Amino acid sequence: MDRKIIIGLILGFLMLGTACSRMQVAIPVMHPAEVDLRGKDDAVLDRIDGRGGEEIEGYLRQLLADSPTVRLRTGPRSRPGRYQTEVRTGPQPEGSILIQGQVLEYGYKEHLSQSSDTCTRRIKREGKYVDEEYTCLHYRRRGQARVRASFEVVDQSTGLVIASKTAGCVEAEETEATDATPDYIDDRAMLAKCSRQTAFEFHKTISPWTETVQASFYKDGDLPMLEKGIELARAGLWDQAISQFKNAVDAAVADPRIKPKTTARAHWDLGLAYEYTGRFDLAVLHLRRAYQLEPEKEYLREIGQVEKLREEKARLKEQLEDREEASNPSGPPRPKAPRIQ
Repeated sequence: MDRKIIIGLILGFLMLGTACSRMQVAIPVMHPAEVDLRGKDDAVLDRIDGRGGEEIEGYLRQLLADSPTVRLRTGPRSRPGRYQTEVRTGPQPEGSILIQGQVLEYGYKEHLSQSSDTCTRRIKREGKYVDEEYTCLHYRRRGQARVRASFEVVDQSTGLVIASKTAGCVEAEETEATDATPDYIDDRAMLAKCSRQTAFEFHKTISPWTETVQASFYKDGDLPMLEKGIELARAGLWDQAISQFKNAVDAAVADPRIKPKTTARAHWDLGLAYEYTGRFDLAVLHLRRAYQLEPEKEYLREIGQVEKLREEKARLKEQLEDREEASNPSGPPRPKAPRIQ
């Protein structure tokens, strides 16, 4: 094939990839607590028994100190080695809970293996540098940290367990080298990372938590407003981003040269923007329109995600409002919690 034709084909593919592609936008999304503890806002963090328990307890204490719905209070600790199963004596705060746990697994294992291979090295022979094959040894160091713990939430007024969860983490890392000792693995850092993750997994049970979602938007060379909208979304300027996505939809509808597939992607971007700003009805409207123009399963799946976020936001609103009422039972009404995006 002629060289010019080959170069032309390559450039064409590159232009096609540039004209239509995906762009990721990192969006913080707050989720409600997995267990409804409304009316039980005061928490006492008891000991986490077992090896690594103090580390997990420290991370959990940090998480609960920042919780929007749980007030962390100090209290007497139970005896080590067993859960506190009886009602505590003495006055207890109304609506208070006790958090306690047991480490089930906390450890690190490492394995060093080696294998022979044929390698090439540069040597000087008779005044010239030449490549020489030789038998080399390839070393691999594999490390694995495992942490697992069980937690219970006890109603201090009744002594009943109202929530329980087993959470854990497995973290793996490896290093390798040829004809040399592989770098050592920081086992303490791996165990600390797993302890943080274990604490966080339980924390989700009793407190709202936030994750960063990578939302995938379309850009298209035929609708430059889409890329502008995505850049605005990345900057957190959602109202301006939505304006750009609306302009893209209007331009696509008005121009008969725009393909239905491209118009569908404009509706997709607008639908995502509405979804992550809590305007769920408009999100569903535009995602359904995208599916009508281009029946992609992705569009239907996202409608299901919108309904999930709608339900979660309603639960989150109830949990946050209950916390506001508990903090201000007799005073004037406080402003409602800000909209969660």
